[in-house]
Amino acid sequence: MICRIQLCTHAATDSGCGLNLTMYGIDGGDWTVCSGGFALPEGEHNISHYSNDMLNNTEQEKWLLVTVRGQPVPPKVAVNYKPLVAQVFAIVLAVVGLWSSKRRPWKGGNDRMAVAKAFAITAPPFIFIEAATGTISFLTGSLSIPPLLGAGTAVDLGVLLAGIAVLLLRGMRSGTNQAE
Repeated sequence: MICRIQLCTHAATDSGCGLNLTMYGIDGGDWTVCSGGFALPEGEHNISHYSNDMLNNTEQEKWLLVTVRGQPVPPKVAVNYKPLVAQVFAIVLAVVGLWSSKRRPWKGGNDRMAVAKAFAITAPPFIFIEAATGTISFLTGSLSIPPLLGAGTAVDLGVLLAGIAVLLLRGMRSGTNQAE
């Protein structure tokens, strides 16, 4: 493991003529002008450092003992499955809506236009709501899945079950010649 040290970013100051430079050395090695951070491998290290001003007045050398251990812990990447779940549920709702519309076309018609009207009136509200919740979750992270038993799952299941219930009941009602 390599540890990145930002020793050189501290604010050394001189109230008189101003700071010239800061030098550092690692484990008794050569002195280096401090101009940014540096990396250290795993193990114990002695970092020595000092600064001097524009008149070449040099402060007493200071040191810092550093121990670099173990493997770095990568940050957890939050995965939000809600947009994917919403998309799958929207497809399911479209399929059930199409089935319902073919089974019971608009006002008992038997042409494609009657099927399209029945679909357009019943299925899109549920498909739109499902797609909207997925888009909102994608953009804001709200309603995210995981957690599996959270608000995102509850909203998705609620929209899916309500949509399927309406579409199935509509498609299974008897009497295809009844007005809608």
